[in-house]
Amino acid sequence: MNPFREFFLATRNAFTFRPEKIGSILGNHVLLRGEVAVAPGQRVAAGDVLGRVGHTGNSTSPHLHLQLMDSPDLMTASGLPCAFRAYEVEQGGAWHPVVDGVPGRRDRIRSV
Repeated sequence: MNPFREFFLATRNAFTFRPEKIGSILGNHVLLRGEVAVAPGQRVAAGDVLGRVGHTGNSTSPHLHLQLMDSPDLMTASGLPCAFRAYEVEQGGAWHPVVDGVPGRRDRIRSV
């Protein structure tokens, strides 16, 4: 098991909503003590630490699955777009910078 080493930061000023482990039929989740650094309803600013990301062994590197929904009910919720101030997207085996963009449905992105 690899320890958590990377911090996940807020990209914009916002309020948090349910930043906790949510079990589902769609996959397995692991929540380690201290992973989440914010509480529901807490106001956060761009750059604030929201939590830590990592992996427990069945992945090639620490990573984060992020999903925004219009409802807490997974069976009826619709996904919401999430804009990022700056990131890179992989296309054709190369990484390309994006500023103030919304990743596509299947885009592989990384922070800059």
